[in-house]
Amino acid sequence: MKWKSNSRKLQQFGQRLTVTRQYDELAAYFHLTIITVAAILSFSGNINGNFVFDDREAIINNKAIRQIGKILESDFWGYPIRSTRSHKSYRPVTTITFA
Repeated sequence: MKWKSNSRKLQQFGQRLTVTRQYDELAAYFHLTIITVAAILSFSGNINGNFVFDDREAIINNKAIRQIGKILESDFWGYPIRSTRSHKSYRPVTTITFA
């Protein structure tokens, strides 16, 4: 008798656990959707915008982004990292996104 009672309790616990996991997954997807929509709305006005501030120098005039291999040897502005003109601002991941 006691075994059946414990088995039923375990089954009920398992059902509650499954419902909790499903709720947690649903909540996670809901939050991810809210964040994604907020990000899209925040940047939607800039899709057709012009370059601002130093974008032209960092993106259009940056010679390092024309050759992927040079990105690892150059600073953010495209100057060789050992050059005296270099700001020593080494940001290869950001620079790769410009390529």
